[in-house]
Amino acid sequence: MKIESSPDVCLGLERISRLARSQRPSARLKACDAIAVVGRRLSSKNSCQDRAAKRKCFDLAAAILTTLMKDPIGDVRNRAVCSLNPFLKTFPDDVWSIIEKYSNSPDREMRAAIACCLLEHIFEEDFRKYFGKVKKIIHKGGTKGRRMLDTLDTCWYFDNETEAKALAYSRSMGRRRYGTYG
Repeated sequence: MKIESSPDVCLGLERISRLARSQRPSARLKACDAIAVVGRRLSSKNSCQDRAAKRKCFDLAAAILTTLMKDPIGDVRNRAVCSLNPFLKTFPDDVWSIIEKYSNSPDREMRAAIACCLLEHIFEEDFRKYFGKVKKIIHKGGTKGRRMLDTLDTCWYFDNETEAKALAYSRSMGRRRYGTYG
């Protein structure tokens, strides 16, 4: 039995986008929560199998959330980042693009949200692939590389092996501890 078809979910996203444009922060927070529910439904085994419809829903959800990631209210920005998490299983490469872009933010809070809500969880999906991408950015250097290293240092890991690899890499880059911002 299917939970909901993707076109129905997309129609719901169009309604949610009105909440996201509200003047009230509480409405924008509700929009983030509703999009997270959509993400969980799309990644559910019982969801619609139409990849094109899922893609359309993700694109609409990502557009709404990346707009809310620029909100002047910190709670809204952080909730928008966290609301992308349910899409990691279905669209990891697309979420990686968002991680890559926002890990270069001059805002430490944004980088911390990216680290804790997305980066450490994308490592759970495919550590080798995404850690390799992180290392590539860091090795290029410059502001983007330094900020990515700061983002990596902010992650909390759920298994000792991943944490040991990340910590060893961080130390090899001259870091003494996690979260050393530059």
